Amino acid sequence: MQLSPRRTFKSGWVLAAVMCFLCASSRSTQITGPNRTRILTSGKTCIATLRTINAAELAFSRSHKPKKYAQTLQELGPKGATLIDAATASGLVNGYRFRLGANMPAGNRADEHYTVTAMPLRPIAGAQQNFFTDDSGVIRSTKENRPATVADPPVDLTVDK
Repeated sequence: MQLSPRRTFKSGWVLAAVMCFLCASSRSTQITGPNRTRILTSGKTCIATLRTINAAELAFSRSHKPKKYAQTLQELGPKGATLIDAATASGLVNGYRFRLGANMPAGNRADEHYTVTAMPLRPIAGAQQNFFTDDSGVIRSTKENRPATVADPPVDLTVDK
C-alpha cells in the first residue's frame, strides 16, 4: 500500500507536534541553561565551604582543649580562632545560609560534637540541595524542602545531579 504525499505530510505533522509536546513537558521538570549552571556551581561551592568548616573544626579541636569544638562560625572566624574567612564566619556564602550547631543530637554535650547545615537562601523546588555535615566529616544532602540531617544519603561527588 502506497501513501499519498498529502497523507505522509499529515502524519509527519502530527509526529512533529507530539515530539514538541513531549520535549516541552519533559523540560518543565528540569532546570536548564544558566540556572542549571548556577545551581551546580553554588552546590559545589557549598560542599567546598562545608569541607573548610570541617577542617577548621578539626584544627580548633586540636588547639582548644578541653573544649573540643567551636559552637559558632564566629568562633572559627577572624574575630576568633582565624581558621575561616569573614564571609564564611558570617554564615552567608554563595546563596547558602550556614548554621553551626543546628540539629544537635539529643543528649550530647555541646562541645563534644558539632553539626553544620547549609540551606539555599532562595530555594528552587527540587533543584537545589540542602546539606549537612558533622564531626564525622561526611557531607549529606537532600533535595526536599527541609534541612538535611544525618539520616540523608552522603553526597555523590562523582555525578552532577
